[in-house]
Amino acid sequence: MFTILGSGFGLYGYLPALVNKIGQEVILPLTYEEKINARPELACTLDKIHWVKNIDEALSLAEGVIIAMPPTSQPRLVKHCLTFPNITRFVLEKPLATSPRLATELLNELDAASKLYVVGYTFMNLSWQDQLPWSSSNNSTLTITWDFMAHHFAKNLHNWKRFHAQGGGVLRFYGIQIIAMLALRGYKEVRKSVLTGSSKGEPELWQATFTGPNLPVCNLVINSRSNKEHFSVADANGTYFLSMVEPFAHENKTDDLDRRVSVLAKILYQLEIWDFSRNYVDIFKQINHMWAKAEAL
Repeated sequence: MFTILGSGFGLYGYLPALVNKIGQEVILPLTYEEKINARPELACTLDKIHWVKNIDEALSLAEGVIIAMPPTSQPRLVKHCLTFPNITRFVLEKPLATSPRLATELLNELDAASKLYVVGYTFMNLSWQDQLPWSSSNNSTLTITWDFMAHHFAKNLHNWKRFHAQGGGVLRFYGIQIIAMLALRGYKEVRKSVLTGSSKGEPELWQATFTGPNLPVCNLVINSRSNKEHFSVADANGTYFLSMVEPFAHENKTDDLDRRVSVLAKILYQLEIWDFSRNYVDIFKQINHMWAKAEAL
């Protein structure tokens, strides 16, 4: 059984993915009960929850843990979970930490402890990924464009997702998803990376170029303060291989649950597959490597 650290996305995202999609029972502290009861769409999970007094009791009984907390907290929480020998499987959220160096240290700790883990890079698991054409020639060029208005800008929220130093901003919170997607396809290098924003420490536009062996040059433009919504992948001639309002537009939504629940279920299922978890260790580290290169330019 799993327990969950995080009463936001951990509950409205991961909890129904565990219960409804994977068929798992869950151990949760009583402090989460009020928040779950306040969300009618989570009523279907209640008969699969085992309530305990606090999070440490939950950790002492669980085999796996989902950490859905801000990147400022995640490394500390992983260290705490590692003191419970019964916890053998970890589901971590992106970004892993507030910097690529700290993210790499976190994964090294999990490897040293021989733990299985996956990271919630949802873009790697979206339904359109397998159907998206991708050239095997390094003589071509692709452009990924992602325009949207981030919630923290739309509502003028001063939360961690807004600030680069706290693991937020257009690169660390949003762009890391594209880095993960490209690392999965074999990209290795970052040729260009430029962050801009109207306020210091609050990057809103990221322009980057990625390269990899036998892969097209991939240009990326993410504008997280745009008045239009559009996500696309196009070739050098402007032909769209993919064009939609937002990246999750093709994901099925059921029972008033968050559209990402089905994608999270794929990530959770991958943790059940020993070979998958071991084989993806190098990809997770490559993501951190490319993240570090992007920030060093």
